[in-house]
Amino acid sequence: MELPLIKNIKDKSGMTIMELIIAMLVSGLLLGYGVIKYLDFNKSQTVKNVGLNVKSELRRIQGKALAGVKPPECGSSRLDGYTVDFLNSDAAYCPDGSCLVSQAVCSGTPLGDISIYLLTPNFAFDPPLPGTLTLYTLAGGTDDYGRLTIRGYTNPNDYYYQICITQGGDIKDCGFQKETPGSWADCGGCP
Repeated sequence: MELPLIKNIKDKSGMTIMELIIAMLVSGLLLGYGVIKYLDFNKSQTVKNVGLNVKSELRRIQGKALAGVKPPECGSSRLDGYTVDFLNSDAAYCPDGSCLVSQAVCSGTPLGDISIYLLTPNFAFDPPLPGTLTLYTLAGGTDDYGRLTIRGYTNPNDYYYQICITQGGDIKDCGFQKETPGSWADCGGCP
């Protein structure tokens, strides 16, 4: 005598080998697309992180200027503010990449220790670069203003993250951009 359970198993039809192959192929394509999108998202977030770190460093320097923190080399001289230079592959300060260099300015003369902030490898300030930017004390503000572009991953799929520095001294995110702006002084379109 045959059990009903065994009879039901024999009567059921399963998937053919072709159906299994197609199902695995579709699953593999979907998984591959998901991995590519995840890696793309990861790169964009890394670029954003570098941009936010540069913004944080600029705000730290600005905070020192606004608080009137002057180096001992200034002595009794007046602190005017802090200069900031954005450099790519500078032999003296950042031979292997890009960096942000700052120094105090007392009575019109740069004095004191030079502070260097190195960008993560594979990242650079995208031209056009500003000249020396001065972040002033007390009333704040800067002697120049514009949009700073940070480029990450030097390949056909570069990512551009931009920071806007206003003449009033605001340092804000412009976010991701498809390409670098035409000039340093272009801050239009930045919220």
